[in-house]
This record gives sequence, structure tokens and C-alpha cells, in this order.
Amino acid sequence: MAPHMSNAELDRATALHSAGKTPVEVRALLQRARTARGQPGPDLTTVRRALRGATRKRARVETRGRKAKMTIVKLRALDAARRRLTSP
Repeated sequence: MAPHMSNAELDRATALHSAGKTPVEVRALLQRARTARGQPGPDLTTVRRALRGATRKRARVETRGRKAKMTIVKLRALDAARRRLTSP
């Protein structure tokens, strides 16, 4: 089994895909880089899932845990009220 795709490989794969390369071409380029390092290359299904975002959702907002009490909107209102009260 090939090792997981690193963040650098995911970045390269998405950049190649957005440049118009097909998943088969992206896999071939990743395969070439991995064989140069002496590692087995990724499977085509793995590359397709990674490009689709099914296995690794990048820049996803964290949904676990307690909700934040101080939102951006509340923070701006608090800062505006502080400025209003402290300015002469």
C-alpha cells in the first residue's frame, strides 16, 4: 500500500488539476515523483477522491466542540462601544 498523500502532493495535485490536467495525468506526474524517491505511487482512485475532496476536505471549518461565544460581529460591536466610551 502506498503512503498517504502529503500536503505538498495534495497542493501539487490540485494545482495540476486546476491547470487542466486530467486525474490520469495528475496520477502519472505524482507517480513519477514518487518513484524518484523510491516510494510506490498513489492509486488512481485515491487521486480522484483527493481531487474531489472526498477524503481530505481542505480549509474546512471545525465543527466539533462548543460554539464560539465571541463572534466577529460581536467583537466589532464591542470594540466600537469601547472606542465610543473611551474617546473624549
